[in-house]
Order: sequence, then structure tokens, then C-alpha cells
Amino acid sequence: EHIGGYIVSGPLYDEHLRALQEIATMTRSLKIPTIVVVFTSDALADSRMLTQPAYIALHANLVDRLTAMNFYVLDLYPLHQAKAQEMGWTDISAWWISKYDPLDRHPNRDGHRFIANQLVEYTRREPELQKIFREAPLP
Repeated sequence: EHIGGYIVSGPLYDEHLRALQEIATMTRSLKIPTIVVVFTSDALADSRMLTQPAYIALHANLVDRLTAMNFYVLDLYPLHQAKAQEMGWTDISAWWISKYDPLDRHPNRDGHRFIANQLVEYTRREPELQKIFREAPLP
């Protein structure tokens, strides 16, 4: 099934989810904490986006599934959305490598910096991750 140009179900989608479940099972058995960062470069400042079928079917559903697999999940959509609103942007295209020819809406240096900072903050907020990092032996 396609919603808003995104594949939200079907054999390939299910295969992808099975692969993620395998990773979750393996890393959990090895006691490796795994943080999954979920984002879309199409994040909009419009808070109504959170109620749109494409967002719910793809993004919110994926976050729920990853959480159910016992991954640590950092959902960047609401964080990108809040930052766009704070900056007065309609979207996060200021953080794309190419704002004018977005063949690949990949984050630029500032976009990557934002993601890295959010990952650090997420890790600091998660007591279980803090415990793991405190107990981890140094190389």
C-alpha cells in the first residue's frame, strides 16, 4: 500500500520489519543497546501533520513497532517540527544538502549537528543507557 508516495505495507515492508526484528533479537541477546533514529527530511512546522494518514501509517506506526521490538527509539519528527517552528521555517529544507535541487534530501552539516545533539540528549535522558555507559569497560 502507498500513502503519500510512501510504501506503508506489503511484502518488502514486512521483510524490512523482519530484518529489524532480527537485529533487535540479536542485539538484545548480546546485551548491546541499540538506538534507532527515526526521521524524515520532509518534516513540516505544521502541527496538523501529526494527524495526516501518511504520517500515522508510516512514521508513527514505525516508531510504535520499533518500540515494541525493544529498541531505544529517538523520534526526530517532533523535534525537527519544533525547531522549524522556533526558527520560523515552514519545513527543515534549510538543513538539506541541496535546498534547490533536493534529489536527496540528505541533512547538511547543520542538520547532522542537530541530529547528533539530539542523540546525545536522548542518551542522557535514558536511565538505562546511562547505566550501560557507566558500566561499560573502556577499550
